[in-house]
Amino acid sequence: MRIVVLVCGAAALAGFAVAQSDLPQPIDPEQLKWLSPPNNPVLRAAWVLGSEKEHGTYVLRVKLAKDGRIPAHTHPDSRYSTVLSGTLYVGFGETPDEFNPHQGFELRAVDANADTNIDDRIERSR
Repeated sequence: MRIVVLVCGAAALAGFAVAQSDLPQPIDPEQLKWLSPPNNPVLRAAWVLGSEKEHGTYVLRVKLAKDGRIPAHTHPDSRYSTVLSGTLYVGFGETPDEFNPHQGFELRAVDANADTNIDDRIERSR
């Protein structure tokens, strides 16, 4: 009788171990492979999940140095961003001229802990 109880107990523990391995695992940002584009060393990025070149969901983590800028550009799809610290300035419009907003360019501040959805309009950040 003791042998049966031990075997059942061991089977239950094995099932618990398998169930724990199926739980989501945290991603340590220090373990990610960080890269900088050669023409923009103030920007560092790491793929967390997937890739923009593949179909489906992807996550890109970006670090931008204080006062760093990303040149004006567009995206073929919607982008969802969360600012973890600091403030990200994002510009929208036909003329990327932050100093002359009346020329069809609007600069918006996205503060820490805020989320934003950016579609395929021109954007610029600094």
